[in-house]
This record gives sequence, C-alpha cells and structure tokens, in this order.
Amino acid sequence: MAPSDQTFTLKMSSFTDDNLTSKKTATLQIRMRHRYQVHLQTYNDAGTRALIFFDEAASQEVTSNHFAVPPPVITLLPLRRLFVLNALASLHIEGSLCQCLGPRIEKYVFRTAENFGFKGFGVVADLEVTKAYVYDHKTGRSLMAAAQVPTLKE
Repeated sequence: MAPSDQTFTLKMSSFTDDNLTSKKTATLQIRMRHRYQVHLQTYNDAGTRALIFFDEAASQEVTSNHFAVPPPVITLLPLRRLFVLNALASLHIEGSLCQCLGPRIEKYVFRTAENFGFKGFGVVADLEVTKAYVYDHKTGRSLMAAAQVPTLKE
C-alpha cells in the first residue's frame, strides 16, 4: 500500500418514477461518504517492514447532489461526459478520481436511458471514498506530506 492510497467503491442503481415520466428529463443523484483508515508501518526482528491495519472511521455525513439531465445531454457523448465530470467536480472530488469514475457513471446513465426511453428515469451513484494514512510505528511520524495527514493522537 502506498502511503497516500485512496480507493473507492461505486454502487449504481436506477429507477423509474411516475412523477418523472411526464417530464422531459432524467435525474442523476450522486451520494458520497468518506472513510478513513490508519495503518502503522512496523519492523520485525529481522528489520523487515510490515504494514499493519490500526483503525478505521466512516464519516456520518453523506454529501449528495441532484442533477436534472436533459435528453440532448444523454444522447451526445461529449456532453454526457462533460456533464458527469462537472457533477463529480461539484462534490469536490479530486480530479484523478473524477477521471476514473466519470466514464463508469456516464456509461451507466446511457445504458439506463436506452432502457427507459431517455426520460422519466433516475440514476443513483453511491460513492464511498476511502483514504489511508500511514504512520511509522517507532516515530509516530506520517509517511506522507504533512498537509495531507491529520495528526495522530495518542
């Protein structure tokens, strides 16, 4: 595990809504929760390094945004990609993670649109971002840039 690992879990679902079928749009909801892990780097008697899981905490706060997606955005690939990337950026998701998640979400939106006729449906993207922090067991110092890491309290 690299000192600043960031991973994610993405679960997608779709639904139809009688209230949406009369409208000419679809909806996209992105919900995000953060999870934090602390790992300790230790050394055995032979001096070999080992990484040990120490603690984990999940944020109780879920950040969520709803977006109306007009049919032209769904049908045109460049607009769809830009729309999804802007939606992710509005949740202050890091650029590299946006680039990874964007294509997955936009493909799911398009497949769902094909199934439901490009209007009157919704897509929910549940995203959990896990950030791992690594500390040296002997010194208690972070093995990452100080600006990225919360202080380790005893």
